[in-house]
Amino acid sequence: MIPPGGSGKLVAKVHTQGYSGQRSKNVVIETNDPSHAQVNLVFSFNVTTPVQLLPTALVNLYGVQGEPIKQTVVVRRPDGKPVHVKDVTGAPPDVIVTKEVVTEKNADPPTSTVPARPGDVRLVFSVAQTDKPRTATAQLKITTDHPERPLLTASLTLNIQPPLRITPPRLQLRRDAAALGAVARVNLAHSASRPFRIKELSTKGDLPGCVVRIASDSAGPLQSIEIKSEGPAPAPGIYNGTVVATTDLPAAPSVDIPVTLRVVAAPADTPTAQSPASPTPRPAPAPGAPTPGK
Repeated sequence: MIPPGGSGKLVAKVHTQGYSGQRSKNVVIETNDPSHAQVNLVFSFNVTTPVQLLPTALVNLYGVQGEPIKQTVVVRRPDGKPVHVKDVTGAPPDVIVTKEVVTEKNADPPTSTVPARPGDVRLVFSVAQTDKPRTATAQLKITTDHPERPLLTASLTLNIQPPLRITPPRLQLRRDAAALGAVARVNLAHSASRPFRIKELSTKGDLPGCVVRIASDSAGPLQSIEIKSEGPAPAPGIYNGTVVATTDLPAAPSVDIPVTLRVVAAPADTPTAQSPASPTPRPAPAPGAPTPGK
């Protein structure tokens, strides 16, 4: 209880484990003062750690098949003293980790996103082989010489995407044998949003009456292909084939897109109504017999 005109002290404790950098917390105080029933206090503070991983403790090795993939993490002591990284363990077998001690000669320019400065250590993560799409995750353990923070942990995600994403992955055409035709489209998108061009299209397999064309007018990160079943319909059944798209991408010079053409039988004609039956002729009356109706 604080008497009128008096003062008091409020102590707020914040658990900072797992946090770093500028933070803020709100504290709501409820009082019996009718004019100030609630008071909202905002505490701002800066959480520093003895050893930092910059820009973050997340190593995200995301890239495109056939291209180099690399990410750099800077290990730093905020007090400006040199840090020594003893070892980095836990990375997948095909991820290479290179340690570089930063000096005046190889320091980053101040304009860099996270400039490595003398006394820091660069950890450069790269992928040995990117010839196949794949994903992997790992927990890294980074040991240092700091007495208060000898062990750092970081999460690693490896995600190698194929150069082109095909949507939908299989083309489906359904045609009624009595219909004039059927049309379907497929999109090819570059995984890194880079422009490319489809140079040529062809089909192989059993796709009777199907023709393909490039539906995109110019190069771009997204290209469209149209396939059409036209002309006289083939016999009812299921036909399977492939559209082959030739591109100007060295990592994906040719792409195969599976196609299924389903032809269903035309509905049977509706039976026409039968003509009314002719009346049965009456037999001729016998000679001398009275005529009916008279």
